[in-house]
Amino acid sequence: MVSGQCLLPRGLGLYFSSRSRHEIHACPYQISSGANEGYQDTYLFGGATGGLLGVETEVNTSAFYGNNGPWPYIGTSRGLGDPIERDRWYTYEMYLKFSSVENEGIYRVWQDEDLIFEDLQTPTLRSATSVADLVWLYTFWNEGAPQTQTSYVDDILITNETPSRVDAFGNPMLGIPVPEPTSAVLSVLAAMGLFARRHRARR
Repeated sequence: MVSGQCLLPRGLGLYFSSRSRHEIHACPYQISSGANEGYQDTYLFGGATGGLLGVETEVNTSAFYGNNGPWPYIGTSRGLGDPIERDRWYTYEMYLKFSSVENEGIYRVWQDEDLIFEDLQTPTLRSATSVADLVWLYTFWNEGAPQTQTSYVDDILITNETPSRVDAFGNPMLGIPVPEPTSAVLSVLAAMGLFARRHRARR
């Protein structure tokens, strides 16, 4: 399970051309005997002002697009979630249950805790001996980045443990990170509580 927050500044370009240039947020690779077998990933595509989320795979391509609609635009694996606004933080999360057996693998994606993609049919490994030991964050696939630009990520979480939180359908998820209060904040809150108690006592 991989989760992270991202912010795309105004003017950042996302290009989805005939060469399939993707900005990938999380991309586990399948490796068997040292050979690259493919990936599952979430990516953003669009122009300089918009952006939509998509998911794809190279692990079991025929089965995946048979179950989720053909490449590149049609089906349930394209145009997911709310359009990406610039200068706003979003939390994206991806969960993979690895299995080479049909109907045993799981591929889920959330945007701000909303489940926007789920595939319970397609195998997520090519074979029983395949492994996944690599995660890519924030990269462009094919032809490189369209321009020199900056975007931001925060609160990256990677785990193989089952989270305690669940989504609206009861699926375990990491969810939007909850900031831990700093010692300075806790001191201020304590002082406010003491002031309130003294104020009530005087009344």
